[in-house]
Amino acid sequence: IAETSVTLSGIRYVVDAGKVKIRDFCASTNDNGGGVTGMESLIVSNISKAQASQRSGRAGRVQSGYCFRLYPEIAYDALPNLSTPEILRVNLAQVVLQLKGMGINDARKFDFLTPPTSHRLLKALELLYALGAVDANDEEMKLTAHGKCMARLPLDPVYSHLLLQSRKYDCVSDIVTTVAMLSAENVFYRPGGGKQTEEEGDTQMSSVAAKAFAAHKRFASYEGDLPTLLSIYNAWEREAIYVPPNAGGRKAEMKRLKQEQRYQQQEMKKQDMLQNANSRMKKRDGGKMNRILHG
Repeated sequence: IAETSVTLSGIRYVVDAGKVKIRDFCASTNDNGGGVTGMESLIVSNISKAQASQRSGRAGRVQSGYCFRLYPEIAYDALPNLSTPEILRVNLAQVVLQLKGMGINDARKFDFLTPPTSHRLLKALELLYALGAVDANDEEMKLTAHGKCMARLPLDPVYSHLLLQSRKYDCVSDIVTTVAMLSAENVFYRPGGGKQTEEEGDTQMSSVAAKAFAAHKRFASYEGDLPTLLSIYNAWEREAIYVPPNAGGRKAEMKRLKQEQRYQQQEMKKQDMLQNANSRMKKRDGGKMNRILHG
């Protein structure tokens, strides 16, 4: 909030920790001092002096105020003057795909305000080639028919490729739901409050965090994150009942909710009856086997 242009009346105090979460794409061994992952991640980084000034400017917009910086002056002096432009930090596959869709086949000739490195553009082309979006036999690496369809979708190239391929494997509904879940923020709430033991250095979760972790495990799938997200949405869809006012509103919602509860109770009774029947059959079959074996 402190870095936005929104003015909130009554705000007199701003606490600046000097940190910010930013998107970063690891495209080479020089990025972040680690190996190549080819993945975007949210990393905690130091802010710039411009960001610090912006944060302090939020205090006392309509009256006198104070900004408390939780770092010494020597740390402030070591901060860069400006933040790194986002185009130098993120994956450029979508940018290159959109440019090619507009007829600009060589992204290096595009007049960027802050030109990205050739290495990042090459990584973007490698990803598009792996997805079948560009023709490697063409000197200009123009878009294929599949790539043109991908360029029409305002999504990350990986997600648009998933959507277009889902029809081939007859799973359009599941993939649409999964891509929508991936495009949103993290749906899991993970409360803090953990404490670290002195002996082993392990972090113990608080009671609230433990309950949240146990609730999350109900939706977890051993097949990976994508089926887990699909499981979360399906569970929400089963529980969430909304009826617009012109169709009955809240009263109709309560009626449908009671119907759903009765249906679930009936299903549970059916399951119990099947389990009881199976157990009786096992006992009966076991008795027959004992009579046969022991004469």
